[in-house]
Amino acid sequence: MTLEYQNFADFCSNLSYPKIELFREIRKKLDVSMVTLERWARLDSQTKNNEALDVLSQVTGIEPENLFKRHE
Repeated sequence: MTLEYQNFADFCSNLSYPKIELFREIRKKLDVSMVTLERWARLDSQTKNNEALDVLSQVTGIEPENLFKRHE
C-alpha cells in the first residue's frame, strides 16, 4: 500500500522510522543544517533550490511543486 502525502510536512509527520535518520541522509546530500530541515518539515520555510527540491522529491515521492504547498 502506497500512501500519498500532500507535502513534506505530511511525509515527516507520518514517518515509520526516526525522522533523524531521514534528516541525516538529506543533510549529507544537500549540506543543509538540521534547523533548516526542521523548518522545512514544519513548512516554516522552504527552498527554491532545484537540487534540494529534486532530492526531497526523490526521498519522499512528492512532486517538487507540492513539497511546500500548504493544505487548502
